[in-house]
Order: sequence, then C-alpha cells, then structure tokens
Amino acid sequence: MEDQLKTTQEIKDVFDKYKALQWQREHPTRDGMIEALKGAKRIAAAEVTHSEFSRGNIYSVPWEKISDAELYNKLPQYQNALISYCTIKYGESVVKQHFDAL
Repeated sequence: MEDQLKTTQEIKDVFDKYKALQWQREHPTRDGMIEALKGAKRIAAAEVTHSEFSRGNIYSVPWEKISDAELYNKLPQYQNALISYCTIKYGESVVKQHFDAL
C-alpha cells in the first residue's frame, strides 16, 4: 500500500512538472521558465541530460546565462523528457491514463 502511494505521488509530481512547463509555454516569464525547467530536471535528470546531449548541448551552462528564447525552446524538450521518464518507469498505459485526465 505504501509503495502504491509513493508511486501515485511520483506520477502526480511528474505531471505537475509537465503542466508547469506547459503553463510556461503559454505564459512565459524568465523566472517561471527557469523554475519549471529546474523542476523537470530534478525528477527526470537522466532523460533531460540525454535529451540535451542528443541536441549537442554537452556543456552545462548556468540558467542565468541562457537566453529567454533558448529557455523557451527547452520547454517542450523537457516535457518530452518527463514523458519518457514516466513511460520507462511506469509504462505507456499509465502515461496515457494521466494524459487523458489532463
């Protein structure tokens, strides 16, 4: 029961971070984008890092040095990383179920 509760909470956290990224896509602010991106990276660090590397971003740059346009372009990339993380960890049916609830 405790494991199921932990799993449910983690899935909720993933989709909360996903929604925060979506909110920033629709209502971008510099601080908001940075916080949303940081939140996604805390949950799905490996998937975000893989996504960054696949785009040729092999050096870590402080958030404050990234332009607003670059931050905005990272939003969907990090959303995809969250979905990938959740799919790998919990399966495609769980992801679909939560997307249907959005």
